Amino acid sequence: MTLLMKGAHSADFAANVCFVDSTVSCDADNHILTFMLTVTAAGAVPLGVVTPAASHADGFSLLKSTLPERHFGLHGCPSVFLTDDSDTERAALQTC
Repeated sequence: MTLLMKGAHSADFAANVCFVDSTVSCDADNHILTFMLTVTAAGAVPLGVVTPAASHADGFSLLKSTLPERHFGLHGCPSVFLTDDSDTERAALQTC
């Protein structure tokens, strides 16, 4: 987790909306990257990046274990997770 991501987690805006989007086939081996972003007046700010090697649930659990103490603006999770209509992402978010 980068310093920018840690700083974003401690801000109030991180408690509102977290957009979760996966990019598939971003290289020759078809790896998946899942980005977690929040919205600010200056644009989107990253909250985390997951490479779900085994599953999205495993990736989100690993990310959760690395979150700073003040994550999602001290709320523990945002008010809304917004996904790109992925059943896998939604199920994994509910699990974690």
